[in-house]
Amino acid sequence: MSIATQITRINTAKSNIRTAIVGKGVSVPSSAKIDTYASYVAQIPQGGGGGDIPMPQTLKSLTLDAYGRPTAFVYYGSEVPPSAYTETHHLANVTIDVETYAIGGSAFKGCDRLLNVEMLGEIGYIYANAFSGCTSLQSIIFNQINPPTFVGAGVFDDTNNCPIYCPAQSVDAYKAKFSAYASRIQGRS
Repeated sequence: MSIATQITRINTAKSNIRTAIVGKGVSVPSSAKIDTYASYVAQIPQGGGGGDIPMPQTLKSLTLDAYGRPTAFVYYGSEVPPSAYTETHHLANVTIDVETYAIGGSAFKGCDRLLNVEMLGEIGYIYANAFSGCTSLQSIIFNQINPPTFVGAGVFDDTNNCPIYCPAQSVDAYKAKFSAYASRIQGRS
């Protein structure tokens, strides 16, 4: 693919994202740079959730498809808000960065094309149904030694029976915390 084609796709993606934000009632100047879009998304209730424009309020990394729809991102913020990305059908990969401590209820519920979730830091709370209905999941990865302090009901219901990875020395603790999903928990080094 030529550089000119790539630039055209990026400009189309920027235009599509701007249109989606404006469609939610937030004014975005046409001169705004894409790296400032997160501040406009923050003005939308629930950060633009509901599947229309699934951008985290603070972008660390964002991948767009040819239509300007986010397919992968690194979430960087203290909490993923409840229902923030519910039924976001284009989302394929999510990485929860080290600054995030909580994942709100139904945050990613029904993201039926979500393939992989990785949590890099110390998640303290995962509320009810956070990932339920993510029927295409292939892996859930926890990098923290201790499991979350609080885990709500149904967090991984209907998630394709995918493996849930955790540090090898923590398998028993994770099986105790996620008892409904104990058979899916596997250690990794």
